Amino acid sequence: MFRIVVLAALVYLCAFALVRAQEAGVIASMDEMRFAPPKEKGSASLVDGRVGKAVRFRFEADAPSAFSSSNIHGKPEWDHALGFSFWVISNGSNGFGGLEFIYDDEYVVRYDVCFPVKNGEWTKISVAWQDLIPVLPGPAAKSLGRSGGDAASKLSAVFVGKWWYWVDLLKQGLKDAYRSEVAIVNPAIGGTQLRQNVILIPRWRAKVPEPDLVTIFFGGNDWDAGMRGEEFRRTCTDAVNRVRRATRSKADVVIITTNPSAARWGAIEELAEACRGAAKDRRAGLADTDHAFVAAGKNNPNPLFVHDCVHLSKAGHALVAETVLKAIEQKQKETVTKRSATP
Repeated sequence: MFRIVVLAALVYLCAFALVRAQEAGVIASMDEMRFAPPKEKGSASLVDGRVGKAVRFRFEADAPSAFSSSNIHGKPEWDHALGFSFWVISNGSNGFGGLEFIYDDEYVVRYDVCFPVKNGEWTKISVAWQDLIPVLPGPAAKSLGRSGGDAASKLSAVFVGKWWYWVDLLKQGLKDAYRSEVAIVNPAIGGTQLRQNVILIPRWRAKVPEPDLVTIFFGGNDWDAGMRGEEFRRTCTDAVNRVRRATRSKADVVIITTNPSAARWGAIEELAEACRGAAKDRRAGLADTDHAFVAAGKNNPNPLFVHDCVHLSKAGHALVAETVLKAIEQKQKETVTKRSATP
């Protein structure tokens, strides 16, 4: 198994080589700098490592999804390995780091993996090629390390970095608005559909049996799988019903409308309308991100998305968080008004 050694944390990331470059099976030694930091809010520097040198990656707390990039390219011998391993440590706090591989220098084909990082404790992470997730849809996005799949030797441009999600912004927004710490659990799995995540309700319910609020935010992958308006309305309605049964009606439910993307602006509006219908049918909350994005991107939607025109940029994540927060605040106002009117 080849080795690249990376240290990552929520704010600080470090990497180092477990073995010397001349030894067999090394993807990259960290005895020399091969990573370029992001243009802002991040840095990469050589430091003493567990063995030899290490690379310390640092990202500001408010940094958006940001990665340090490298020119590390795959080699034929990678195809004869099961995957790779690396060691990680944090000098800040427990958290998670991310690795991203560009495939064959084509940025529309990318493979990602997320890994845990412990504060003050070196941890070995092993990743099989097939555990890398092809995060963008397309005919070239195939599993690695399997018959008929993509070849690991064509992986290129290894990135080390940090992802940013709208739930992080929502958590901060709720804290600012209500002066209260909020615990957010995000059990959804990237690249999956609503029904596939409804199946996972028992998994998050085991940790949080009676959450105060459950948000439902799907549609893009459902559309790619052939889901259309009326069926999606029934699917969203069923999801609300199942969440309420699982939480014994203790959890409020907010449906977030299916988001448009710059790549298919206006093409999947029927899914957003299905979300509105399901929310009305089940008297659930509604955060209309579709309307918010159409308004914000009227003249140019591209700033709301990253370069693939599908996944959200920091501005897009911020707009989702803002829309959800407004929906929560509106629901609270309605509840207060209703209670005040009750004799």
